[in-house]
Formats: sequence, C-alpha cells, structure tokens
Amino acid sequence: MKLIKLKFKHKNAQIFSIDLIFAITLFMGILLTIATLWNIINEKIIFKNERDNFEITARNILSLLILTEGYPSNWSEDVDSIGLTTSLSQNQYNSTYKNRANALDNRGAWNLDVSKINQLINMNYTISKKYLGLFNPYENYYLVLSLYEGESFQKMYTIGISPYANTTQVINHNRFALLNNVPVYVNLKIWKECEEGLCN
Repeated sequence: MKLIKLKFKHKNAQIFSIDLIFAITLFMGILLTIATLWNIINEKIIFKNERDNFEITARNILSLLILTEGYPSNWSEDVDSIGLTTSLSQNQYNSTYKNRANALDNRGAWNLDVSKINQLINMNYTISKKYLGLFNPYENYYLVLSLYEGESFQKMYTIGISPYANTTQVINHNRFALLNNVPVYVNLKIWKECEEGLCN
C-alpha cells in the first residue's frame, strides 16, 4: 500500500513540473510576442511622426520660397531668410496688400526673381539648407523650376541634390508661380538619406 502511494505522489510531482514548465514557456512566449509587437508599432508611430514633420517642413520651405521675398528683401549677403519673389513687386504695396492672396499675377507673391534664383543656385548648399530650416545633416532638398513653353513645362533650373536611389523618405510638393509673367511649375523634394547606413 505504501509503495502505491509513493508512486502516485511521484506522478503528481512529474505532472506538476511539466505543467509549470509549460506555463512558464507559454508566458514567456506571450511576453516576447507583446514586446515584439510593441517595438513594431512604436517604430511605425515614430516613422509616421517623422514623415508628418517632414511634410510640414516641405510645405513651409516651398511657401517661404515662392511667397516671400526673403529678408532683407534684396538678400545676397547677411541673409536672415531666403525668398524668391520679386522685391519691387512686394515693396510697392503696403503690408495689407502684401498679405492678401493675389492669385498668379505679377504684383506680389508667386512672381519669382531670376537674380534670386541664381543667387540660391550659387549659394553654398550647406548654408542654403540652414536658411531653409534643414539643420539635420542627413536632410536634403532638391528644387526644380520648370518653365511653361507652349504645350508643356520644360526644366529650367535645378537647385540642391537629387534624391539618391536608396532614399526611403522623400516628400514631394508642387506649386505654380510666375517667372517673367510666364507660368512656372515649382517642384520641391525634401529627402532624408540613410543615417550611418541605417535606413528606416
């Protein structure tokens, strides 16, 4: 009788050990799955926030370039901000008129100045990035101005660095402007190169 009771207790102990090991393994598996999913979701949220910030930056840069004359208005040295609109067309009107939407006309915003475009082309790229608000060394811009010639737009000016083939984050914004009373298609790409070989 004692022998039967000992065998029975030994079997209970084995079952208890196997159940405990199984429960711990299952619990660890669930924890590992939750941690992995948490990291994936967290990375997606970070990537989306970076992309949203990049979108805002691109929109602001393009607005700065085609809606303002820069400061000072005839900037070449001692630049505080860059703008490509014609200084004369802006300065002959009071501030109320400057802030009003004028659509595409030659009296205000959207009327680009060739000399300012050339100044931006000739400016040191790293310095121009700083004036446009791109302070991260991995962030870059590429501005293309295409002039309307009869039936289509032809590329006239390119400023900055074109995105690399392996670039993962590229934000593309387009607007229209005037250059010598001719419509211009303005395309701005803000892009981020891989940081130290790591692309997200």
